Amino acid sequence: MTRPERVLSALTNLQAEGVLDEVRPATYRSVLLKVSGDPIPKGRPRTTKTGHTYTPKRTKEYEAEIGGEWLKLRPSSRVPFVGGVRVLIQVRERIHAADLDNYVKIALDALNGLAWADDKQVEVLHATIERGHPYPGLTIAIMARGPEGIQVTATEVRS
Repeated sequence: MTRPERVLSALTNLQAEGVLDEVRPATYRSVLLKVSGDPIPKGRPRTTKTGHTYTPKRTKEYEAEIGGEWLKLRPSSRVPFVGGVRVLIQVRERIHAADLDNYVKIALDALNGLAWADDKQVEVLHATIERGHPYPGLTIAIMARGPEGIQVTATEVRS
């Protein structure tokens, strides 16, 4: 089975589970982004003694890492997905480190202005977390309606 056939099969299974409404070849464009290594959850904004609010360094660095990998996949400066998108996020942790929603937030925020103009374009979101996984990482699948059919590109980032 080819990689696009496996992706279509996985999407069809999600449709059967009621996660996706409709899946057909030539209906969605798809990009698969993999970030290996321990995933970093979105950190809470911090405030200095003078009242200045800032994003923690670890959060900024991980968002930049995700964004940098996106740019390797889609180097054009324009936002590739317009309209609604469907996002599937899989988190694999070695240990229970954070809540799932903090991983979702960092993934969505990292791709603002890159995969979409704003994460308010996300119409369907499906996220899972596996704890105690021997190969930690973050996988993000993005699907958008389009005439190009299902096409998958994968990359890995080593931490």
